[in-house]
Amino acid sequence: MAPRAQKRRTRKSPPSLFDELEHAFDARAIIYATGTRNPSNLFSGQIASDVLPVIGRHLDAIGRVEKLALVLHTMGGSLDAPWPLVNMLRYHGKDLYVCVPEFALSAGTLIALGAEKIFMLPHAFLSPVDPTGSYNIEGKQQSYSVEDVMGYVDFVTERVGIRDQAALVQSLTQLTQEVKATILGSIHRTRSLIERLGTNLLQLHIKEIEDQKRVEKIVDMLTHSLFTHQHMIPRREARDVIGLDEVVDALTPQQEKALRAARDYIRSELQCMEPFDPEALLADAESPAPERKDGDPTEDPGRKPDHVIDSKRAFVESRDGQDAFVMKYKISRGPGEQIQIKSVGVPAWLRVRPDPGRA
Repeated sequence: MAPRAQKRRTRKSPPSLFDELEHAFDARAIIYATGTRNPSNLFSGQIASDVLPVIGRHLDAIGRVEKLALVLHTMGGSLDAPWPLVNMLRYHGKDLYVCVPEFALSAGTLIALGAEKIFMLPHAFLSPVDPTGSYNIEGKQQSYSVEDVMGYVDFVTERVGIRDQAALVQSLTQLTQEVKATILGSIHRTRSLIERLGTNLLQLHIKEIEDQKRVEKIVDMLTHSLFTHQHMIPRREARDVIGLDEVVDALTPQQEKALRAARDYIRSELQCMEPFDPEALLADAESPAPERKDGDPTEDPGRKPDHVIDSKRAFVESRDGQDAFVMKYKISRGPGEQIQIKSVGVPAWLRVRPDPGRA
């Protein structure tokens, strides 16, 4: 029999966590984290616009303050969310800080661009913001990277050096045979969108005319020049190569200590480092129940029990409490003893606990 799975340890956010963060950064703090646990289809979360009213409730509880620190942990998500989210945050905080304990990738990097200061742990990363679009083609989902498609055009015109109009038409015809023209149009709009988003977010706090060349360089680096969406950008590269030297700030020892505590807390809440072992969970559910007294009802001995788990895929937390995006899954044994995992109910943002900061 497989070893029994360890029961998840639930604990309140320690009051000292927000005390430590807010003292270290001299700002009111809010955490927004999306899951990075594997398998991603069960546990990972993404930035999405449905978080806006959730964060809005926390910001209303905070009120309008001089400085607001967003602790952000995410692998990315929808392009619809960064612009309204940053504007909400900046309405409540005259100065906005984005603190990255581990990952703020893709759409998370866009959010960070809207902050006066970005604070990163030594092993934290940003990323390029060139997205991959998913499209339904003849009933199948296919993904296309914006820069992969544009890279083909650049390859044909620059590397191969095709200039003849007939040859260019032939090359583009080959492209449209692989990728539908309507999808190419969508990819072009997406590329224009991320350029505009990156520029607008930076211009929220970089407003001097003489700095606009620096804004253009940063946007070009993050949207085109790094060549792969999988490239991880550490703190030094963000400062010295990307051009965020006046935005990515060095951490004091107190700030680093507070951000490490936030990283550990996020990992614990989202079980980021815990392996998923459905066999062990079922073994725990199937273990013999305590003996019953005479007359007590007994379960059908031929029925194999199910195990239901809660998957916390994202959470927002402040001193006002924690809200989490939760999905339920039922783990059971199907025909041939194969393990089956099915979602139960409708995933939703739930108020997990109130007021952890004063608990």
